[in-house]
Amino acid sequence: MAYQDTVSLALPTAIRTNDYVVSICAQSDGPDRSPRLLAPSGIIPTLYAISGSGIRLYVAVWPWEPAAGVQVVWDVAEADSVSVMNLIYRGGDISNISLTPVVSITEYTTVNSVPLSSSADYTTLYAVLTVSTDLTGVAWPAGVIPRRQQLGEYGTKHISIVTADTPGGGGSLGNLTLDTTVESAVCVLITIPGLSDGHPTWILGDSANSNLGTTTYLG
Repeated sequence: MAYQDTVSLALPTAIRTNDYVVSICAQSDGPDRSPRLLAPSGIIPTLYAISGSGIRLYVAVWPWEPAAGVQVVWDVAEADSVSVMNLIYRGGDISNISLTPVVSITEYTTVNSVPLSSSADYTTLYAVLTVSTDLTGVAWPAGVIPRRQQLGEYGTKHISIVTADTPGGGGSLGNLTLDTTVESAVCVLITIPGLSDGHPTWILGDSANSNLGTTTYLG
């Protein structure tokens, strides 16, 4: 997206009260001021400035209710490169919502694969941001479920966002493989709050010692 003041994304028509919304806005090459989340009103995004790539990452989370409306609108201040994405989860524990849901951020330069940091309790959302002119696809390792992706225009330096999640964890799941070498890549971990059931974190294939839980991805 180039040189526009606002970016709007519609929420799914199936959304319902207390679904957990994660909105991600990644911006570079624009005026050095914070984008504002214009809608819904009253939600304050958290800023993560990533020094190597120059990306300014904003993450906002909230439990949805009808008064929040069905559009997410970001004021992106005429950024030259901006990517925006919403993910919605159902069945999480909204009493445990944090204003700082990002668990970790790790940056890599000149890479064609991105190590995935160890996942955490409940559902862990991986968001990988890349700066590239020719990224056209990625391959996630076993143990994560690919979700949404927004790839930049081929031939244009652009921020791409690809996402996947896994229920719980405790160890690294391997690498995200890119189909090209990118200038910069950032791996972001976001925790989706879940209901505590007394079980340890999820271990892929080990149903005796782990529990999948009830939080589900909506759209």
